[in-house]
Amino acid sequence: MIRGCFDLKALRAFDEDIHHTGRPLLEAINQLSTPDVGRPIFVDNIAVRLDRDIGLELPLSLECRNTINPEKEPTSASNITPQGTIVDLHVDHGFTVLATTIEDCVKMWALFPPTEHNLGLLRKVANKSGGLQLLVEDHLQYSQPFLEGGILTRTDSAEAILLPAGTLHAVFTLSGGFLSGIHFLTAESTYQTALCLRYEIQCKLGIESPDEVSEHTVPAFGELEGDVARYAESLELALRYPVHRKDAIRGWILVEPFMKTWVSTAAKAGFHEIWRNNLGWLGHFTYANAGVGKCACGWDRGDDFFLHFKGHLTFLDKSWLLVEQTSMAGQGKRRSSRKHGRY
Repeated sequence: MIRGCFDLKALRAFDEDIHHTGRPLLEAINQLSTPDVGRPIFVDNIAVRLDRDIGLELPLSLECRNTINPEKEPTSASNITPQGTIVDLHVDHGFTVLATTIEDCVKMWALFPPTEHNLGLLRKVANKSGGLQLLVEDHLQYSQPFLEGGILTRTDSAEAILLPAGTLHAVFTLSGGFLSGIHFLTAESTYQTALCLRYEIQCKLGIESPDEVSEHTVPAFGELEGDVARYAESLELALRYPVHRKDAIRGWILVEPFMKTWVSTAAKAGFHEIWRNNLGWLGHFTYANAGVGKCACGWDRGDDFFLHFKGHLTFLDKSWLLVEQTSMAGQGKRRSSRKHGRY
């Protein structure tokens, strides 16, 4: 049915929200033909090849509408989901996802946009079993706020579903089978990827603001290396294109208070290089020209934007920013045009 290799290192299986490694694989496959709706077992993250024969390729129309990193191949994976499988409300770590079921598999999707309101509610039920149900019960019984902007949609193998980065979603399997998807980062989603990184930081550390970070919470940042790397890739991609730079700056300012509390040496070096390569156009960038009257942090054009924005970068390396400020002042545009080729 699906041709490709099983990546056992990436294999995760779920049985009543308890993680196991490998053991339930055969049982999950058996439940495709003999469902146990009261106790479904499903397996996710089975690596498969991008393959035209099973429809796993990005449509040309999608590639034309999204700026995907040409230097990195999108990743693909499949899930084994017997009838009755419920994947609770979650986000996919800043990825944009294109997914389709195989053969007779049918899904029902509950989808919500990544607004501040929705991500705040998701944090309240993070790591709790039946998070979406808890939110529904709190809303109906206690008139608590509920998720906004939601839609329900049903998909089968005749169609695919596109989940923009940061989309909150819960998935219900009406008819068992395989779900295959492609995960990729886009320049258009850099701000949403920053939102997802902030969400993961808040959930992993159990905090709301960077002021709550302490010596007891810092070790948890080690679990976020993958999320930080994805954000760095999205940021670097977005900064290549003038149309996405405003959102890239908004996203950076969103996560910067958390990032400067703790950034690993490798991550700091990576972000240092990204911004160093973009200081040229930053020296000539103004929010007024971009149609925005103030920086995302609240600054309102009281000073030169470059002089202001470097304050959001000093935690990476204070010394080189002072040097770059003077050396780039007269040469920024010329150096940037040679480096990036367009504005």
